[in-house]
Amino acid sequence: MKTYVWSIALYECETWTIAIEERRRLESFEMWCYRRMLRLSWMNRVTNEEVLEKITEEK
Repeated sequence: MKTYVWSIALYECETWTIAIEERRRLESFEMWCYRRMLRLSWMNRVTNEEVLEKITEEK
């Protein structure tokens, strides 16, 4: 997933300087995608670390 998100978001931007805030937003979007893939609601109170563990288990 990370490969798709980063490659699409950063396509043709070799000269861009990514600010910390922009990087944080991209990482937030990536986590949102993972949560959607796992069908997790924000009400489930699952931490990002737990989401990443579940994603790596499914690979």
